Amino acid sequence: MNQEYDWLRIAEQIKAISQNGLTYCNNPYDKERYHQLQNIAADIISNHSNFSQEKILEIFSNDQGYLTPKLDVRAAIFNKDKILLVREISDGLWTLPGGMG
Repeated sequence: MNQEYDWLRIAEQIKAISQNGLTYCNNPYDKERYHQLQNIAADIISNHSNFSQEKILEIFSNDQGYLTPKLDVRAAIFNKDKILLVREISDGLWTLPGGMG
């Protein structure tokens, strides 16, 4: 691994530990520790990027639950000169059929 980017690997690992911990812990003291880990990861990323720690934490807040790869599969379906599109429930826009699994 390129040592120049070790900081990113470390920050990602800290963030993953905190996210997984926040998903399953019930103890308020543990939750506080996991939030501290999120702050540390956000601070590392902020110090190596143009984003504020607050912006990084906002991005982190959009990714909840046990940390797993998120895959989205789409298909282009043609019938002569037509293509099948579906309307997304989340935003009402048109897209190729598919979704996250």
